[in-house]
Amino acid sequence: MKHIPVLLKEVTENFKYIGTKKKIICDFTIGGGGHSFSILSEYPNVEIIAFDKDSYAIEKARENLSVFGERVKFLKCDFSEFDKFIDFPIDGALVDLGI
Repeated sequence: MKHIPVLLKEVTENFKYIGTKKKIICDFTIGGGGHSFSILSEYPNVEIIAFDKDSYAIEKARENLSVFGERVKFLKCDFSEFDKFIDFPIDGALVDLGI
């Protein structure tokens, strides 16, 4: 079954503030990567740091986002551990906690 991201247009438009300089956005719950795919497609200056604690989710997101190459970095961990990996400012965050 394919996951369909909710509020995709609204989430993507929420990042319109980013301008044209290089920006780093953390997707703290990458899942299948649907939201990040839309953000990366809309904003060519964005790089995503993708977090998920589920190996299968990381594998699917890596596959789904492969067209963006080096613009996506993957970290297998819970989003609550982000401070162990990120010691620099980020420009935005996405956390889709579901239910």
